[in-house]
Amino acid sequence: MLKLKKPHFTNAKSRLTVARKMDGRIVGLTSLQKRAEGEGAAQLFSASVAMTFLFQDEDRYAMQSKAILVVDSWFDVSNSRLPMCSKPMKCGFGMYEEEQLQALEDMKELVKSIRFANNPDRN
Repeated sequence: MLKLKKPHFTNAKSRLTVARKMDGRIVGLTSLQKRAEGEGAAQLFSASVAMTFLFQDEDRYAMQSKAILVVDSWFDVSNSRLPMCSKPMKCGFGMYEEEQLQALEDMKELVKSIRFANNPDRN
């Protein structure tokens, strides 16, 4: 598990901001109902959390960060409700068709590559 040595990430404007999504209330959801409803998943699989991983140790967490970004883009494409949004992936499907289709393909490849941590030979 990631132990935060610096609870911050660098955003696009190069300011340091507290990574509030990484607190124990989100990471350690104990309510079965909240976990079943996916509460916290969209917050943890976000670009800001991916950046927090990279800020902690880019060499060590690059693969995890990339996987989180793939899931974040997939969430955005899957949950797009408005024709236009500030994030291209959240725009209505087809507004940025090439990028949105790539996000779906990236998620498909990620899911196909998932293996059980305790048994890499098990599918």
